Amino acid sequence: MIGYIKGTIVEKKPSHLIVEANGIGYSVHIPLSTYYTLTDKDYVELYIYTRVREDDISLYGFAAIEEKELFEKFISISGIGPKLALTLLSGLSIDEIYDTIERQDAKRLNKIPGIGNKTSERIILEMKDKIKRRPERLLPYAMVNEEIKNDLVAALSNLGYNPNESRNTAEKVLLSDTSKDLAVLLKECLKYLTRA
Repeated sequence: MIGYIKGTIVEKKPSHLIVEANGIGYSVHIPLSTYYTLTDKDYVELYIYTRVREDDISLYGFAAIEEKELFEKFISISGIGPKLALTLLSGLSIDEIYDTIERQDAKRLNKIPGIGNKTSERIILEMKDKIKRRPERLLPYAMVNEEIKNDLVAALSNLGYNPNESRNTAEKVLLSDTSKDLAVLLKECLKYLTRA
């Protein structure tokens, strides 16, 4: 059973990667959260969930162990398959998932494609005892402070950058930079925007 893989990215798309490791190309399904960590990278290390069925073996890859853990918890819920679990991880950041479950905010889950009222209620009911917020967790998303992100977006917008582009850039930088210093983060955002 494959649990971890590192290698060269041969093909990169928002929904999947082909990763070459020891001369073998592995097709790996990924959430958008993992895809965004791979900007300008041609090498990757992923935690892998291997799904074995009678006629298929599928690999699901995650940049951080907590993404994989949440994925496994989601697919343990009746009616939630791997595809929908990836959609959940793509539609909400890890912190947003924790907040949504803790506040039992079914309406927020309903905004995700494929999640109806019954499914969102089932997710909250079954997940509320499975996850507890862990302040010490090391997932990059833990560092994505909404207030800092909003400050970055405002600063970039004031410099003339498109608001959507500013938000996307701020999120990408916050995924890889754990600094809480707004000036440092803004400098990184500007570097990214000038490279794009």
